[in-house]
Amino acid sequence: MAPTRTGMQTSANQRPRRTALREDVILGAFRKFRQQLRKALIPSSVLRDLTALRYTQGGILAELNRTKPAFPLRDCEFGVFSQWGEDGIIQKLISSIPIANCTFIEFGVEDFTESNCRFLMMHDNWRGYVIDGASKWISALTSSSWFWKWELRARHAIGKKSEYYD
Repeated sequence: MAPTRTGMQTSANQRPRRTALREDVILGAFRKFRQQLRKALIPSSVLRDLTALRYTQGGILAELNRTKPAFPLRDCEFGVFSQWGEDGIIQKLISSIPIANCTFIEFGVEDFTESNCRFLMMHDNWRGYVIDGASKWISALTSSSWFWKWELRARHAIGKKSEYYD
């Protein structure tokens, strides 16, 4: 363990706790701001149309991905509901590997607007279980206009801080 400028102990490959917590607060504030901005600028009817368009575009890209070689995997990236192209990578993997039980579990989903498994659920009819630490996000998810259409369970759960930090 090496002392840091803040006086906190860290190992060589671990961030100081204060820095990690500060980054989480900043990221949470940014997400909240982005959600509020979306609500203010985009009417819900337009948002539904954009979601449908993204879903359709994702279906086309998934079909095009089937003919691509699996490596390098980054060539298969595309994002419908994911942040960094995970939708395309997941589509390539499930089209290449036989999977007997089409079920996913995803943690920290907020309201499931941006997630790695939403396109998998909608496009490939997977069922899933999502967990978030904030009950307001789970409430928003379960009251969304599309939640009832899919075999999706959502739960509010939070771990103890001691489980994440020594």
